[in-house]
Amino acid sequence: MKKPFLLSFSSLFASLLALASSASIAYASNITIDKSYVFASIPGSNNTAAFMSITNNTDSQIALIEVKNSLDVPSEIHAHTKAESSQTNSKTQNPHPSAHMIKIPKLEIQPHSQIELKPGGYHIMLIGLKQELKVGQEVDLELTFDNGETIELKQIKAIDRSSVLDTHKPHKQ
Repeated sequence: MKKPFLLSFSSLFASLLALASSASIAYASNITIDKSYVFASIPGSNNTAAFMSITNNTDSQIALIEVKNSLDVPSEIHAHTKAESSQTNSKTQNPHPSAHMIKIPKLEIQPHSQIELKPGGYHIMLIGLKQELKVGQEVDLELTFDNGETIELKQIKAIDRSSVLDTHKPHKQ
């Protein structure tokens, strides 16, 4: 009689352990990653972007140097930069800044600090999608750091970008 109870308790414990390991927080011994998501692609576009928060729990600077994905397309680390536009605002005669994405070779994270990959800032581009990435579909990412650590992020859900982007900001009067 005790064996079935022991067996079902073991099964329950194993199930709970598996559930806990699939949470949205991933970590290596010195790096924590949470709040990960990827944008569903825009119809007609073959690119999308992934976002997350990366925490460096070490006493040394680390850098994200490579990203692989389960969609089998190139991944690039990108940043947004503001550049002066060649067009001039007719009222002020001043050029206005515009944002541009640029590929960067690595993303440095200072000791005991956190960096946010978010829209309008650092992000991971997934380039050349073979098919549309729809809301609810999942992507796996593998992040490699210059300290030799690799972190696998499993089942990152694609979300609608409007759920994150505030497209209408109130005007100041």
